[in-house]
Amino acid sequence: MGQSTQTTQKGLIRGIRRWDLVAVAINGTIGAGIFGLPSKAYALVGPYSLIAFIVCALVVGLIVGATGSFVWALVFIGVIALIGAASYIFIVGDIKRIEL
Repeated sequence: MGQSTQTTQKGLIRGIRRWDLVAVAINGTIGAGIFGLPSKAYALVGPYSLIAFIVCALVVGLIVGATGSFVWALVFIGVIALIGAASYIFIVGDIKRIEL
């Protein structure tokens, strides 16, 4: 019987596959949303940002509970954002860039 000439490596593989890269990208996106958005909201609104997040979660939860779908929650958030932007444009006037 002959011996195998192949050597096996034990340990971690030093390489990144396609799905590993996808997982890293998703992790970065979610991490930026979880840690970046609350800090920016707190910088703009102060301690009321926690109340804003809670109210938003309750509204979305109520819509999803009533309709059984996230689609209508997204439509609701889009309509609210559109109304807010239109109100700002017509009441305040020009939208200028805010430097933080």
